Amino acid sequence: MVSKNNMMLLENKQNRKNMRYGIRKFSSGTASVLLGFTVAGTVMMMANHEEASADTVGTQSNTNSVSSTTQNASVPIQSPKSQDVQNAVNNAVKQGVQVTQNNSQTIVAHNTTEVQQAQQRVSQANQQQADKINAVAQQQKQLNNQYANAKADYDTSQANSKDSTTVNKQNSDKLQAAVQAAKAAGVQVTQNQTQTVMATDNSTYNRVKQDVNNKYNQQVSSLKSITDAQKDLNNRYNSARTDAQNLNSDSNSTRNSLDSAIRNAKSTNGVKFIDDGTRNVTVDVNNYNSKKAEIERDNRQQADSINSQVQQYKHKLDEYKNNLAKYEKEYNDYLASIQGKDSIDSKVIWQNLFLNFGQGAKLSVQWNAKPIETHQNQTSGDDDYKQDFAKSLEYSAVFQGSHSGTVATATWLMPDGAYYKNLDGTKVRIAKVVGVLSNVVASGDNSNRVILGFFNNPIMHAFSAFANSVDETFYFYDDTGKLINFKDGTAWFGIASLNHFNSSMWDWYTQKEVTETVKALSGAKIYTPRGNITLGDDGKTHEDQLPAHDLGNGFYGVNGTDYSGFAVAKISNGATFRWSKNGYNNAGNFHWDESKKIYLPSKTGYDNTEFTSAGNDVNSYYQWAMSTDLYGMAKTLVPPTPPTPPTIHYHRTNVALQPPTPLKANYTEYQMKMPDTPPTPPKKRYLSTSYTNYNIVYQATSDKNWKEGSQTVNGKMEINEDIAHAKVDMTVPSPSTVNGKLTHVSLTDNYSRFAKFVTVTGANVYENERNATADYAITNANNAVTATRKNPATVNGGTVSLVVDFKVNPNVPSGTKLVNSGSGTINTQTVPTPDAQIVTFTQKPTKHWIEGSQVVDGKTYINNDIVTTKVDMDLPNPSQLAKTLSYVSVTDDYRDFKDKAVLQSYKVLENGTDVTSQYTVINFGGLLQAIRKNAATTPGGKVSLIATFEVNHDVKSGTTFTNRGSGRINNHTVDTNTPQIVTFKQDTSKHWVEGSQVVDDKTYIKKTWYTSS
Repeated sequence: MVSKNNMMLLENKQNRKNMRYGIRKFSSGTASVLLGFTVAGTVMMMANHEEASADTVGTQSNTNSVSSTTQNASVPIQSPKSQDVQNAVNNAVKQGVQVTQNNSQTIVAHNTTEVQQAQQRVSQANQQQADKINAVAQQQKQLNNQYANAKADYDTSQANSKDSTTVNKQNSDKLQAAVQAAKAAGVQVTQNQTQTVMATDNSTYNRVKQDVNNKYNQQVSSLKSITDAQKDLNNRYNSARTDAQNLNSDSNSTRNSLDSAIRNAKSTNGVKFIDDGTRNVTVDVNNYNSKKAEIERDNRQQADSINSQVQQYKHKLDEYKNNLAKYEKEYNDYLASIQGKDSIDSKVIWQNLFLNFGQGAKLSVQWNAKPIETHQNQTSGDDDYKQDFAKSLEYSAVFQGSHSGTVATATWLMPDGAYYKNLDGTKVRIAKVVGVLSNVVASGDNSNRVILGFFNNPIMHAFSAFANSVDETFYFYDDTGKLINFKDGTAWFGIASLNHFNSSMWDWYTQKEVTETVKALSGAKIYTPRGNITLGDDGKTHEDQLPAHDLGNGFYGVNGTDYSGFAVAKISNGATFRWSKNGYNNAGNFHWDESKKIYLPSKTGYDNTEFTSAGNDVNSYYQWAMSTDLYGMAKTLVPPTPPTPPTIHYHRTNVALQPPTPLKANYTEYQMKMPDTPPTPPKKRYLSTSYTNYNIVYQATSDKNWKEGSQTVNGKMEINEDIAHAKVDMTVPSPSTVNGKLTHVSLTDNYSRFAKFVTVTGANVYENERNATADYAITNANNAVTATRKNPATVNGGTVSLVVDFKVNPNVPSGTKLVNSGSGTINTQTVPTPDAQIVTFTQKPTKHWIEGSQVVDGKTYINNDIVTTKVDMDLPNPSQLAKTLSYVSVTDDYRDFKDKAVLQSYKVLENGTDVTSQYTVINFGGLLQAIRKNAATTPGGKVSLIATFEVNHDVKSGTTFTNRGSGRINNHTVDTNTPQIVTFKQDTSKHWVEGSQVVDDKTYIKKTWYTSS
């Protein structure tokens, strides 16, 4: 706990937490260095590497170690100039300074160089601390003098502050009364930001007080004047607002006149009204009268304009009605003149349909019924109105028998020049003409086959052959694809060449009568023209046409001795006609001639007769045309244009009085103040400071490694019977820098975990790589080698190393891990090392009898056979060895049978590759030995020595050959197994036998049979 009087002490403690020093770790040889301390709030570092906290000491572990448990032994080191700091502290306390001791800081060094650097920094830090504390003591002395002057000024300031509070209230009450009166009249009063007027000190207070009183009096007078002006403005606004209400209603005469004109116009049919809405105008009281005059003038002008427009429209409407009656009478009279009549004078026809001669039209045909053959001419383009069939025929088809319904649809895309003229004179271009053929009735001739065709020129149009009748419907379309509306009585066809051939005109014995007729089925009416008609095909030749008449049942044509008739037909768009012909065919069947592009007869004697021949003996051809030339007149009857009804815009205007803008006023409150007075009299202030004790500590570090010369070989392999070297390192300080003295220095190699696998062969001690074994007492007890400094006070500061030599025993299993540990001790503190390990290796040579790749140990061989032996030995991976190999050999020991077999050949393989040249091979006394010439380059894997022997011919059957061998790496030799083979020698003999008895050397009687075996 910290008392209220020691709050500064608490603050210093908190500051000390923020001034904790950082510790950094760097590598110097095999030692780790941790240095750092804080001086006057600044962290001073002895290294510039990996950071650690001030309370943490880092440990550097060897990556090849089994474990990492290093800890440090600490030795105190002398701290320079610490007494100077203590003297400065004593002086500051006498002046009244509160001096606090911070937490001591420890600077860690790991070698003599770091100790020297640490002492230099601590000396500098202690000097800075002493200087700082002395400066604070001097400041405290000055503060003591300032306290006496501040107390006297405090008392006067207290009295002036109390008076300023009273004056401020009196002035504010007087100003607020004037403000409330102004607001009641409608004045917009704004309070400015209150201003504080400071009396800088006691000497200026009275002058500031008089100035504030004057400012309040001036504001009260100004507010009264503004309040009076606002009351006058309010009175004028109320009067104008009452008058504006009258202006916005029918009570105003101009507004009443406008409304009356609008009601009168709305009672007139056709007049369009657009109410532009009511215009709302807002004016202030100062310009109200001028705006009122403007609105009344606008009302009068609108009323006059509306009355004038309505009167003019009524006059034009009367004129239009009179003209419309005349137009309708003329058109109706025309329709009446042709209504119900069968004949007509072409001069009175209103012909507004014009097709010109159709040159340049584009034809396409769809055969809706199924023809039995079709043909297309691909015309040359000469489609003038001529009777040249081959030049103008484009499409034709042959059908079998009669067909009801739609048979073909022809579409002509029309060139410019074809149009329909409306009665008002406007033209509508005819963009497309469509002819739909239907209901074909066959005559029975031409094997009951009908020929239909279309011409590229729509005027020449179409034909039929061997048909009694064909119906066609005509459609006319504008550029938008819509049917054109033909007004009744304004679209006409001229139907010419309604031919008639009377048998009396030619040889009636061979000729028959032929008649071409036409009938209007729907959408059309046919008339008999009055008087003869002369038609010109090309402007040079003329053909007289007789008026056609109804021959019965609505079919128009000529008879008697007449041969060419003409009729006119009034049509609507979509009119349908039936083209009929009763003909005669004496030429037999017709076929298409591709070379002449025409149909020709097959009958003898008619070879050059075209089916279009006019003769009565071959007359089945009927062509109908589309002619609009009636020798009539195109009538343009422009209907009267109805007058355009006026569009009358009107609006009303309402005026509103903008409330008068309130007059504005502002005021400012003033707060007179004295400088803030402390609530209590000034107190004597005491400064504080702090200091830190710096302790330098030497931390010894230790390390443990397996070495081969200068190389670290942790984790590598050692061959059995080789010498391995273990090294323990520890850093020690220079005795002259120690705060006290060194009483003990020793290093220990603990080999207890692998003592049964090794034999200690030697130990040496080095100080900074110099052999100092003579300065140490070395013992080997309890599976630990310990070197103790005989005189620790004279140890050389730096690194002390204990190197122990171990010979690996010959029988250690391959792959055994030799895990070594150790420690170093300074005075009473011991630093354990990390663990380090190596791995043992022992080869496993094997021996076999082989045949090819097959092992034949224990098998039987015949004398004089060739037998093969093989010795295999595994080899270590060179990259995993602690040191390179010095000796490698394999031996085949055949002394057991050297007198029973002869060596024939040998070879050495490494991993299956013949390397005999890299080995020295010696054969002596039953030993075949292969020694590698350069053992250091031996690869990992396997080496094999293969030898062949010939078994002697006289070896006794059942003799056992026992083969032996061995393998050596460095100083370590391992014997192989001892496989055997057995020899075999065959035994042959010859005897005289009698049954199962041998009768060698016996006597036999002549002629007696005998048996030998």
